Amino acid sequence: MAEVQIEKKRIEGEVIILTGEASVIGEKTSRIFADHNPSMIVIAYIQDKKGHAIATSIGSQICFYIHYHVSDELQVKSMVDFMVKRHGRFGIMFINAGITNGCHQRILDIDLSDNERLMTINTRGMLDCVKHAGKAMIDSKVKGSRVCTSSIGATSTLDGYLYYTMSKHAVQGLMKSANQEIDKYGMSVNCVSPSAVGTLMM
Repeated sequence: MAEVQIEKKRIEGEVIILTGEASVIGEKTSRIFADHNPSMIVIAYIQDKKGHAIATSIGSQICFYIHYHVSDELQVKSMVDFMVKRHGRFGIMFINAGITNGCHQRILDIDLSDNERLMTINTRGMLDCVKHAGKAMIDSKVKGSRVCTSSIGATSTLDGYLYYTMSKHAVQGLMKSANQEIDKYGMSVNCVSPSAVGTLMM
């Protein structure tokens, strides 16, 4: 994965939450953040063994792991409330959960029941994180940033990945709509849109 350049002064001393897939994109991002002097990095993930291993390798003085699942709004809210209670505030949330449900999804054969879990994780999960992180940042008077992992599929079509493509277009719509509403608070919602990456999902 290409190295990402981050201005140190923009995240130095920040409390950062990373949610979702921690095997490639999330792990690499957490290590890049760790190199730029944050106050704390929190890895929020569903696979405890992997999450604990990453946090331990970065160092307990600046990183720890908590278990949560993005498909449950109550868990999202509890995770955000826990971070505010523990650290008083946080300035960055990187929302990185996503699944594909496999390929060969065709419009003439679509079954919405097959799509429910994917849309819950890829779209509803993003919405819940943007919502509750935004409320916490407003309450704490933090001009924070929320970054969602979208996909190249959000600006093009991926043959055979109908559900996934739909969900990532929705993430782009969430980003644009949320920014219109929260810009007055000095906050932002952005997306990164990678192409194919060798994650467990792929």
